[in-house]
Amino acid sequence: RAEEGFSSADPMEQMLMQLVGRFTGGNATSAGGTPNLPGMDSGSSTILVGLAGFALIIFPILKFIVTGIIGLFVYRFADRRFQTGGGKKPAKLVKKLAERFSGKPQDVLESRQLKVTRLTDELSAMRASIAKGESGGAAEKLIREASRRDRTLVAWRGVLGPLELTDEERVAVGKALAVYAKKEMERREEVVDLQSSWLKGALKGVSPLGSFYSRWRLGSEMDKQLSLEAQLFSALREALPEAKFEKLSARLVEAEDLLCVASASPEAPQQTVYVLSFNGDTVASQVAQLQREVSAILALPRAPEEVVIRIGSPGGTVTGYGLAAAQLMRIRDRGIKLTACVDEVAASGGYLMACCADRILCSPFAAIGSIGVISGVPNAADRLEREGVKFIETTAGKWKRTITPFKVPSSEDLAKAQLDLLAVYEQFSSFVKANRPAVDLDVVATGEVWFGQDALNRGLVDELGTSPEYLLSAVTSRGCEVLALNWKEKANESILGALLGESEPALNGAGGYGVGSAANLAGGTAADVLLALEAGLGGSSSVSNWPIGTPEPRFQADSPLLRDAF
Repeated sequence: RAEEGFSSADPMEQMLMQLVGRFTGGNATSAGGTPNLPGMDSGSSTILVGLAGFALIIFPILKFIVTGIIGLFVYRFADRRFQTGGGKKPAKLVKKLAERFSGKPQDVLESRQLKVTRLTDELSAMRASIAKGESGGAAEKLIREASRRDRTLVAWRGVLGPLELTDEERVAVGKALAVYAKKEMERREEVVDLQSSWLKGALKGVSPLGSFYSRWRLGSEMDKQLSLEAQLFSALREALPEAKFEKLSARLVEAEDLLCVASASPEAPQQTVYVLSFNGDTVASQVAQLQREVSAILALPRAPEEVVIRIGSPGGTVTGYGLAAAQLMRIRDRGIKLTACVDEVAASGGYLMACCADRILCSPFAAIGSIGVISGVPNAADRLEREGVKFIETTAGKWKRTITPFKVPSSEDLAKAQLDLLAVYEQFSSFVKANRPAVDLDVVATGEVWFGQDALNRGLVDELGTSPEYLLSAVTSRGCEVLALNWKEKANESILGALLGESEPALNGAGGYGVGSAANLAGGTAADVLLALEAGLGGSSSVSNWPIGTPEPRFQADSPLLRDAF
């Protein structure tokens, strides 16, 4: 830098000499510009400068090598001594990261896309946080440990239910089961690793000594299993009276696997409530996620007591919301109670989904209704005619095209489009009537939107209330196990590809008529108009699957009420 005595044109040797000179207190250069140090001739100074430059270059390299060796040593040590990530060794984690980085397809059985959240755990976590602020960390720890014991007891409720345990017995039994389950899962993970190592060695033809060692390790793991089971039985014997322990022993003796006793219990009560959420857009893009979540519930060995669907949508395409409603009808058809909760809006296609439920709840100011159908397409025929552009189109089939952006529609075209729209409307209103027989279609199927109490008065909903309050009452009043499901779609791409930006481009808005298209129609050239209309007719930027060139009907609310604000 100039203020430090360096010139941008100084060679590296002169810069090094100036640095050495500052630290030695001497003059870094001679009068002739030759690098020189106090008490040294020019040759010695050159050698010293060369060594300094070498040190400046080699030290970072040595630092990197030493750090890498230390890191490798720590990794090998951890790989031998510890297990991390729920029983997975660091080597496995590194292998999976490498596979993910390279873009190798993931094993479906290893998928974690369906996230399950236990409402009781969320409530306990909040209670623990409050307790920490009020009483300190000890109170927080007690609440979290108690919640984990209760979670274990819930899994064993079919086995422990007939015993009618006291609160003290529940705590002791829950602690014993939790300890056993944790240690047994760790042991089984180790057995899997040992079996894999033994199999690889057997295929490669290891020495008899190596084979004997592997067999000895596997045998010791079996001894460990028996020891853990003995510890569990001893803890249960201490926690329960003799009569209750004998009843429990009769069930445990019949079990081939103690960890599977809970899931195999036929007496387990059906007190589980599953919660789904649908925050819909105009093309119901979340319908694939909803389909997977519903399939996961219906594939369970026991049907749940209830499914709650939280809906927030102003509606959209007929095909998208028709498919979303069909997913909810799958639940109804299985005889499972379905409850719809609307906290903000369920209008048009959103209400089509809500009326699939046995019972509908909405908050006091939720927007409900808009039972109607809308369809629209921009028309630029006059603009194209002024520009001297003629659009030539050939069709086969009388009604293959009715209303298009490129010609002025005839009265016959408009009449046919209206008939098509009325047909969709009849299906919509009939579906509502079939699921909500008490409603008066002449009153509610007008496309209007009502809030809370007005929707209740017209029979569109059954009760006023919010979804959090309803779910909380399911836990506290009815004693249900409430589980929220959320399927997350993952792109099938490598991490490297994501870093390099090799992902799919974002899709444009629904229907293709965005702000840019409207601007082109209003003030662009004739070419701009044609490009905008092409996009609107179902070009590559459209996310709708509606046939190209046909006005798409929509279950979509378009009311000034929905745009009003307090």
